[in-house]
Amino acid sequence: PTPKGITLWPFGESLRSLEALTLPLRGQQWTLLAGAVVGCSQVVELLADPRSNATLCLLLAGWDGQRLPVAAVPLSSWTLSTSQLMPSSADVVAPRFDAPLLGSVKTAHLGESDASPVSLHVSAASGRLWAIDEGGHAQAWDLFSARS
Repeated sequence: PTPKGITLWPFGESLRSLEALTLPLRGQQWTLLAGAVVGCSQVVELLADPRSNATLCLLLAGWDGQRLPVAAVPLSSWTLSTSQLMPSSADVVAPRFDAPLLGSVKTAHLGESDASPVSLHVSAASGRLWAIDEGGHAQAWDLFSARS
């Protein structure tokens, strides 16, 4: 995440690559980001334009300081130098829903732990979003079925 949106670049290239792409983000700036390449048919309801002809999509989840917004972007443009799929420069990261983050976790021997995530992971195989808070507590959501 950057102040201007979400910056992506082809695998094996650097952030300074001529093929790096910054997509605008609708909503608040994200401070954490996780993503996976998945079949678009698994996330069609998360696409800003569900009529996309793309086969593969980038499933994204972020932390904006209050919520865990989830979005998908079609991978529809080929890079020139590395022949890798990337989003179109016209795409926007438009979250379709927020994964419901549980509140603070209280235990007798550990005290209270802040539920704000410090790490996120999205599994391409299962579509599961994992969030770990600073106390080491995990929460998971099935993004393919949009349930926690």
